[in-house]
Amino acid sequence: MLFVIKKVLRLLYWCSGWKYVEEIPKDIDKAVMIMIGHTSNWDFLYGIGCLDYFNRHARFTIKKEWIEVPLVGRFFKLLGAFAVDRSKKNSAVEQMIEEIKSWDKGYMIVTPEGTRRRVTKLRTGFYHVALGAGIPIILSYIDYKRKQSGLGQVLYPSGNYEKDMKVIYDFYSNITPKKPENFALSEFSN
Repeated sequence: MLFVIKKVLRLLYWCSGWKYVEEIPKDIDKAVMIMIGHTSNWDFLYGIGCLDYFNRHARFTIKKEWIEVPLVGRFFKLLGAFAVDRSKKNSAVEQMIEEIKSWDKGYMIVTPEGTRRRVTKLRTGFYHVALGAGIPIILSYIDYKRKQSGLGQVLYPSGNYEKDMKVIYDFYSNITPKKPENFALSEFSN
């Protein structure tokens, strides 16, 4: 069933004129993969559509409330959803670190805005997960202007949050989300 769903989403992705680009080494076994610019529900469809090209074990974070919806939750779990309880601050970070450490290989996909609405500050959990698990951060993207999505850069967190975030902000400053008015561009001007 999962195979069929992924193939259908990949076909829709391709038929829509989208292109998948991967500019990272293939030998990274574990990572936190972030996608900044999550402004629309379409991001999910294009993101899952390109995961079939990606061809690696990946799980994505999703609000726990989505998993609790009977049929929808089952569908998301089938696709690789990892439920996050946002009412508890540090437990989500610890849960993700434990989950990743239990894998031989795999990527945890996180959207640091935590919502599709405009935000002025990114959530920092992804950074703490990468540091805690001792793994890199992969900068993934969905660029609606170029109709392109993929993996663009690898960042090994140094522990200097401001320095590392500057690298991340610089990368995402050239990405066009579905709803640019909801993109946290003010964050990238620092």
